Amino acid sequence: MKTNNHRIHFLLLFLAGAFQFAQSQNIKSTPFPSIDIQLMDSSTVFQTKTIAKDKPVVFLVFNTTCEHCRQEAADLVKNKSRLDKIRLVMMSYENITPIKNFYNRYSLSQIEGLVIGRDYRFAGANYFSYESVPFCAVYSKKHLFLKSFERDFTTDSIFKVLKSNAEL
Repeated sequence: MKTNNHRIHFLLLFLAGAFQFAQSQNIKSTPFPSIDIQLMDSSTVFQTKTIAKDKPVVFLVFNTTCEHCRQEAADLVKNKSRLDKIRLVMMSYENITPIKNFYNRYSLSQIEGLVIGRDYRFAGANYFSYESVPFCAVYSKKHLFLKSFERDFTTDSIFKVLKSNAEL
């Protein structure tokens, strides 16, 4: 009886590991994400599929009440001079009002070319399958997936990925 319990336990662990591996591989093998983002004017929709293939693309999923997200926003503004080399797309599932407040509170207007808004269809959550925020996905100029981060990362870690993949 104990042997069968051990076998079942081992099988469940194996399947859980295989599922986790498959999820991590999923983002690498799928095309560039097509996400509609409602911009802060509440009427314009930005489609990620229209992003030009001239710069690396960084998707950043955040929540306005998340402390790590606040730290990442402050770090982005601190490194704003470096961000002109990438296309930065920030999205949240929250309503536009808290996103606007977050944008203003952290002076994100200082980041040239920033796209920020609401993922009103939850397409980012479905596509990326992240478990915590902030979540970051880094793509090459050719829109090929390079790396993702969850929770603890900095602008420096994003740029290290881009440099190691000859994207800068």
